[in-house]
Amino acid sequence: MKRARILLVLSAVLLAAAWAMATIEIQTTTPRVNPDGMCEVAGTFRMIFSAPEFGDPNNAANPAYFVLVRVQLSQGVQLMNIGGRTKPQVTPANFIALALEKDSGSPSFPTDDPDAVRIVRFESGTASDYFDILFTKNMYHAAWSLSGSDRVRITLGTPAGATPTDAANNFGGAPGVGTQADSRLCCNFAATTQDFAFDDFWRVGMIAASSDANGSVGPTYSVNFQPPDPALAQKGESDGVCLLVRPE
Repeated sequence: MKRARILLVLSAVLLAAAWAMATIEIQTTTPRVNPDGMCEVAGTFRMIFSAPEFGDPNNAANPAYFVLVRVQLSQGVQLMNIGGRTKPQVTPANFIALALEKDSGSPSFPTDDPDAVRIVRFESGTASDYFDILFTKNMYHAAWSLSGSDRVRITLGTPAGATPTDAANNFGGAPGVGTQADSRLCCNFAATTQDFAFDDFWRVGMIAASSDANGSVGPTYSVNFQPPDPALAQKGESDGVCLLVRPE
């Protein structure tokens, strides 16, 4: 009996450790940007899930779980708009939906909610701009099955019609391919002289927080992002510029 209790406690500790050490792979592209440009298009930003990083294993029957990922711009670079939408045009009620799609293998995930992942706000025109991505699903629910070979992803920073690319997605399956709205990041690099102070690459940082349906920022949520400071641009002759305001 004593041995059984010890094994039970050890299992709980190992489960908690695995939960706390969850890792999300980050993939980005690094287009060239003009360090003096006011409307430069930054790179794409992808999050890949190979395990139930977001969710509650003790409440697996509940399909809902809310985690907010804040992507923090660095070195004073300003986020002017996302896909042409300005700060007042992106709110928890007027969000930008991001497609959840297969990355590799044969993952199981809910495909009946196109609003499961969304950009709910961003800060613009300050020395510490950011954008917030709200995840709303419990990855420990029975609808999910992920592994190192069976993975799902979300991608932002792409023009309208470029995402999702896989027929297994939550935007309506194959008919939903290419239906994500414009989510390109339009940035002002002229607002700072520190954007390329260390090398020729500009990076962002991420934090995760417990949240709710309104995208509130709660206590820190333990997760590892790899890499923790991905590059989204490199110094050079501009590869593309963007509109400073959303066209009517």
